[in-house]
Amino acid sequence: MGERLLQSNQRPDGRNAGSHHQFTAAGSVIGHKMSMLQDLERGRSMEIDALVTVVQELGLLTGVATPTVDVVLALVKERANASGLYQALRPQPASDGTD
Repeated sequence: MGERLLQSNQRPDGRNAGSHHQFTAAGSVIGHKMSMLQDLERGRSMEIDALVTVVQELGLLTGVATPTVDVVLALVKERANASGLYQALRPQPASDGTD
């Protein structure tokens, strides 16, 4: 999905993608825990759909394969289900225009 951005080395806001500053900043977060891991450790509902499922859905919509996301999503859902911290979103029924 982001190949065009990577090829042009530009972000949507016009700044240079992958600058040295960004990589340096990313390396400075040693010990940081992702919010989903914090939720799991604290027994809170996990935001799997908002953070991971949406990436899979974007891939489907754009025709881009997401094999790694697919595997990660399945594993995260399984772990969250085992802990009772995840309920899949139910698709909204299509409106029949009689609202």
